[in-house]
Amino acid sequence: MPTISVSKRDLLKLVGKRDISDEELIEALEMVKAEVKAFGPNEITLEVTADRADMFSAEGIARSLKGFLEVELGIPKYSIREADETFVIRVDESVKDVRPFVACAAVVGCSLGEEGLRQLIQLQEVLHKTHGRNRKKFAIGLHNLDVIKAPIIYTAKRFDEFSFTPLEGGREMSGREIIEQHPKGVEYGWIIKDKGLAPLLIDANDNVLSMPPIINSELTKVSAKTKNLFIDVTGTDLKAVEDALAILAANLAERGGEIVKFEVQEGSSNKRVEPRTDHRTMATSYDRLVEVTGIKVPLSEVVKCLMKARLDVTVSGEGLDVMIPFYRVDIMDDVDIAEDFAIGYGYNRIAPEVPPVTTRGRELELVNFSRLCRELMIGYGFQEVLNYMFTSDRKLDDACVHERRVRVAKPISSDYTCLRTSLIPSLLDFLSENTHVEYPQKIFEIGDVVLIDEDLDERSLHERRLAVLHADYKVGYEDVQAVLYSLLRILNVRVEVKRDSRDLMIEGRCASVLIDGEVVGLIGEVKPEVLLRFRLQTPVAAFEISLSKLYKAWSTGF
Repeated sequence: MPTISVSKRDLLKLVGKRDISDEELIEALEMVKAEVKAFGPNEITLEVTADRADMFSAEGIARSLKGFLEVELGIPKYSIREADETFVIRVDESVKDVRPFVACAAVVGCSLGEEGLRQLIQLQEVLHKTHGRNRKKFAIGLHNLDVIKAPIIYTAKRFDEFSFTPLEGGREMSGREIIEQHPKGVEYGWIIKDKGLAPLLIDANDNVLSMPPIINSELTKVSAKTKNLFIDVTGTDLKAVEDALAILAANLAERGGEIVKFEVQEGSSNKRVEPRTDHRTMATSYDRLVEVTGIKVPLSEVVKCLMKARLDVTVSGEGLDVMIPFYRVDIMDDVDIAEDFAIGYGYNRIAPEVPPVTTRGRELELVNFSRLCRELMIGYGFQEVLNYMFTSDRKLDDACVHERRVRVAKPISSDYTCLRTSLIPSLLDFLSENTHVEYPQKIFEIGDVVLIDEDLDERSLHERRLAVLHADYKVGYEDVQAVLYSLLRILNVRVEVKRDSRDLMIEGRCASVLIDGEVVGLIGEVKPEVLLRFRLQTPVAAFEISLSKLYKAWSTGF
């Protein structure tokens, strides 16, 4: 989970409650999902749950505390100015295949100071590392609005066709020099280098403001004295871009700023206004909240608890219409509303109950077996990777994995449309994100897949698997075969290997792994055309085997 640092004095000033003891403050922080890791006289280190991106800085923490401590109840009220002809950004078609989405806002009249600037930069960096996927999914630029002249153009140019003085660069540099010589260019240049074009934000004075996702211009550098800020967020996922902008704008508004909207013009007819500050409404009921939380209190207290969580509520009989502020991008279902109800009520007030269960829990034997396999793979020099069970149809199709899939009925992202039927596609995707890292790259994953099985009541089957990938300039079937055979020899499991043909693997360099005549895995070299779909230029050998079936053979001494 993300770890942040806040000034105790600044936090209490934002909360507006200075007469609180250290013990009370620590308890309140724990109750609003900010675990205290270190508490000093001046500085507090907090670990915040990854879903609450709005709490990645002191402003968001203070906003939650104001509700929990009943300093303010309900949705915060911010000053918001609608976009006019002054606040316009025009998107050129050249960015379509490079970094297609942009959203902007201004926040004017802020009182930053040194601590406010530190928190702003911390929020930017934590968002980059977590939700922004190290700037690949989205990147944030912070600028001094006073030196910018609108309208702003979002365009893309070749690296040798422009130059500007980058932040902390010391001199004017071309785009190629920035990519190759500037520390941020060296660190993040891989994101756009292969595109051949650099996305740029340029104002009406033809000044380059930013080269996302790499670096801003020295011209627009923000200081502790900056009152008026311009925020740009660019990326490859529009929802993620808009969510990040909403969080930044709301948190700056906590320091007294007025949010000013921008009109984003994509061509002559497609226009949208950012940030999106309309509050969402989600319907739930008193019975549903009690069902999820087990907390039975009068309806009036339910309403108050939700308002302490900085939500607004309209009651209609037993039904509740809950209004969600625009910066709460984590709320997706009424279960999230129930969690906020519990937070407002106070987890420390919930009386523990011993469940009426007479059994004693222990780890499944398959878990112990998986741990053994994990330790063996680490001993072979492989690095463990953890991926989500949710994946996309596109990723599975790119890897030529065609088994029937359990699909998500209403996916909220194109990245998570189904449950994986193989571990290999996600590992190939991992390799594609790390082509800038030195080879050889030897990775493995132990995780579950979900397969369609019409004979079962639930019509699906969970299976634990181990997948191993070895990428290097010279690697082949024999390299992963040696690892597999060694693993099976240590486990004392006898297998049979038969030549096979799979769309994922090179013909003649692929085999099935069998135990007692049943196929339990595959091994081989990944086809070049599959590698190219994942933007990989290096050969990859792989195997994937069912640990569920391997465990049965191991436990019975087969």
